[in-house]
Amino acid sequence: MRYQGDALFPPRHYSIISIQLMEKTRPASEALVRRILSGKVLPTINTAVDAYNLASIETGVPIGAFDADLLQGELTMRFAQEGEGFLGIGMKNPIELRTNQVILTDDTEIIAMYPYRDSDQTKITPATKTIHIVACGVPKVTQETVITAFEHSSGYLKEYGAEFWEL
Repeated sequence: MRYQGDALFPPRHYSIISIQLMEKTRPASEALVRRILSGKVLPTINTAVDAYNLASIETGVPIGAFDADLLQGELTMRFAQEGEGFLGIGMKNPIELRTNQVILTDDTEIIAMYPYRDSDQTKITPATKTIHIVACGVPKVTQETVITAFEHSSGYLKEYGAEFWEL
């Protein structure tokens, strides 16, 4: 398995939008921690996803990971355009996005609603050979914390994925 990645630092105005969004939907990292604190079992998805979820729990940084062979071109973080469609992991039907939603795109499609839902099209599966990790920071989350989250993710993938993928 090969690893690629980005440590993204969105513009300062993002923090205002993220605070509004988080009132309705918690970042994946927070949802996982709340699940643990309430005594619920964490979902077991596959070794790769479980590994980067662990890093997200430890650092509090939302981490996305994508099948790099399915990504097209460069990744961009931006605000959605009203009515853009998105099919996330676990969704039966696409949803229409609003202009204040933060999304991550490649050159052809939306690959995540940041910071809580990755796309079904680019999700990690047992057939994935190359993983692209994205750890994002916002104001008051230090660059060091985001880089640590990325390094933990990469380290866990290397440590626990060796039996499943060629390194």
